[in-house]
Amino acid sequence: MAECWWLKDARSFRFVIRNMSGSTNLTDIRFRVWMRTIIPSAEGISVKTLVDAEVESGERLLLPRRQDLPLLCFRFEQADSAVALLITDKRGAVLRNFAVPSDLNYLMFEYTARTRHWYLFKHEISRIYALPQYKQIDGERRNVFTEYLLALQFGPERQAKSVLKFAEEVTVTA
Repeated sequence: MAECWWLKDARSFRFVIRNMSGSTNLTDIRFRVWMRTIIPSAEGISVKTLVDAEVESGERLLLPRRQDLPLLCFRFEQADSAVALLITDKRGAVLRNFAVPSDLNYLMFEYTARTRHWYLFKHEISRIYALPQYKQIDGERRNVFTEYLLALQFGPERQAKSVLKFAEEVTVTA
């Protein structure tokens, strides 16, 4: 499973693949993080267009049991009406930043991992998660980045609950 946590001392969120309670190792992990803007269909283009801008990608050969793998460490910063996505290391030092467009729909996280159970059955797990910039709350469009996540950045360590699972594929082979 994947989770997003605010870590006060590191001054960053960590979006992690959790292998904390797993009894086996995860192997052949590949991941990608991107910002997605959805352009609605219009005259001349009859389908919506997904515009993706890559933020991070990587791979790991082995994730031992009882460990996490951060796919992205980040925080938000607001200056006037603009919001920036700051990519950090595990300790909170800024590595790079991205301007967050006001029409951005999601910060997307995708990963694939393999595991083996009972020495015979192999599982390949693929998941996509999304962190929406906007969410309907009580019939009102609210900015999750500025109204929720920025506020979490001044509090104690805790899990961010706005991450949504978009898609999941689990394949089992013998």
